[in-house]
Amino acid sequence: MAAVIALKHVISKTMLRHELKSRLDEDICVLVRTDSARWNYLCDCGLATELSVRECLETLAVFISHTHIDHFIDFDRLIRHQVGTGRLVTVCGPKDIQQHVSSKLRGYNWNLVQQGEETNASYLIHEWVAEQTLVRWKLEAPEWLPVFLDETTSSDCIFQGESFDVRATLLDHGTPCMAYLFEEHPRSTFLIEQSPYPPGPWIKTLQAAWKHDLLEEQIAVHDQIIKAQDLFYLLEKQPSQKLGYVMDHSATAENHAKIEALFANADTVYMECYYPESEYELAVRNNHSTAKRSGEICGRIGIKHPIPVHFSRRYHSDENLMHEILSEFQLAWKTAFEKFLLEKQ
Repeated sequence: MAAVIALKHVISKTMLRHELKSRLDEDICVLVRTDSARWNYLCDCGLATELSVRECLETLAVFISHTHIDHFIDFDRLIRHQVGTGRLVTVCGPKDIQQHVSSKLRGYNWNLVQQGEETNASYLIHEWVAEQTLVRWKLEAPEWLPVFLDETTSSDCIFQGESFDVRATLLDHGTPCMAYLFEEHPRSTFLIEQSPYPPGPWIKTLQAAWKHDLLEEQIAVHDQIIKAQDLFYLLEKQPSQKLGYVMDHSATAENHAKIEALFANADTVYMECYYPESEYELAVRNNHSTAKRSGEICGRIGIKHPIPVHFSRRYHSDENLMHEILSEFQLAWKTAFEKFLLEKQ
């Protein structure tokens, strides 16, 4: 079971750090954070005992795939720890997510909370009602009734962070299920050995101008004023990391086409592997994928580091079946990924 246990400790060393917070015998919850900020971002809120109180307190946004109990049950724990923070927390999810979040909040008695108190947490709901259609709502104590803010269309971006964006698509799981792609903003490295100027705060100013394509920006380099575009040669563009989260979905051509459109060539993707291939008929009946088919789509579209997660509870205590599921996934991904690399040559 060493391979299975290792899945619990997936922590990247790139700017977008990610960690599986649910144990093998629990539900699903992945924590994402960046090097440049203190905040956490959660993908799903299934039972996850390794998610700490501090991590709940420092969660700025939550990305819910769908509200089946194994993806949403622990949202109550977030509420418990965030209630007195005075923070605005964003919750992203499919159609009716505002109703589901509001219902959870309204399930408690808030008679000790007064409207407008500075310590009241509040929730900004990003509801993906259809592809590229985002409706925003706000929920505030003590009534927690959804207040409509606005509706936007024509973009697949559901959330914008300081250093990354999150794009989304809807998969079919018998109910709409969101899949999310975290993508870093363009970033650069300063080529210090090529610079005729001593390092200083001007480097960050230059990198910001490069990021926003401000060619005419005036950069104060010690005792000189230089146009940003005349200094861009000192910056080297770094590849933007792409981190994906793809949970419950039927292994259909339509779902696979959507996965390919959003996640092709992604660096890392957490991918559901609910059933072994031997249970394919059960997977079809329950609108899930199998380990083999999840591995195949990951390899076929060039995902470099797929992470198999979210296995049916019926297999958690069966070491042989878990080994079968992981082996199926790995072999299917490897075979398809090697073919993908050959076709690129």
